[in-house]
Amino acid sequence: MKKSTPTTPTEPAAKSKGSPTLADAVQYVLKTRHEQNAGGVKARQLYDEVQQAGYKFGGSNVKNRMNYLNKTLRQHASRFKRALDGTMSLAG
Repeated sequence: MKKSTPTTPTEPAAKSKGSPTLADAVQYVLKTRHEQNAGGVKARQLYDEVQQAGYKFGGSNVKNRMNYLNKTLRQHASRFKRALDGTMSLAG
């Protein structure tokens, strides 16, 4: 059995060479909004901006796409935060 070497906190995680994930696309959009001092964004507006940025959602049902976006936001709580008014922004 081969042992894997532990990664240090300063070492970046290995990225896949495929297309960017939804979390990466959301982070890009939120970082761009932060640089423009645009503030937080509601989930539906975030969905529209992620699509405009070029992310391709699978399927054609908008409700399922929104569920996928919200699930991604919950799973990556260390990267994104939801304010009490329901707007999303970058964590940290």
